[in-house]
Amino acid sequence: MNIEWTRQKGEPATAYQAACIYFELGPDRTLKTVSERVGKTSRTVETWSAKWQWVNRASAWDNYHQNRKLEIEEDEFRKAASKEAEFWAKKRTDLRKEALALGDEMLKRVREMMRFPLHEAQPDKRDDKVIIVKPIRWNGNTMIHTLRAGIDLKCLATGLAAGT
Repeated sequence: MNIEWTRQKGEPATAYQAACIYFELGPDRTLKTVSERVGKTSRTVETWSAKWQWVNRASAWDNYHQNRKLEIEEDEFRKAASKEAEFWAKKRTDLRKEALALGDEMLKRVREMMRFPLHEAQPDKRDDKVIIVKPIRWNGNTMIHTLRAGIDLKCLATGLAAGT
């Protein structure tokens, strides 16, 4: 495979070394700079440049390196985006686990609430016929709200719509 900036068939080694300097100088390259660096006359460097098509080859060199730079930047961007996606996927997984655990705990609490009455009746110590009714800390609405919240958490954690 003949890549444009590689040494061309018949191109002298000294001319190719000068061409490489020209390519590597980048957008601000000049034949005068090459002439000074290789210790050849400007006329010799101009002749090599014309004969071996340095301008076209330098353009191919620049395009190749610009494309490589873009590929590297795109690869770095993809890696960063992938890490970001992994981070948020883990956060979602952790949140789902936590929501499931909280939902389980809330449903356990509802089951416990259902085992106890809404009030406590005790005979009065002074008179066995009088009953003292003491309300406990929760009521039917408390149980329903806790049940709904527990079910909603479990639904959301498993990807179902809450309130179904």
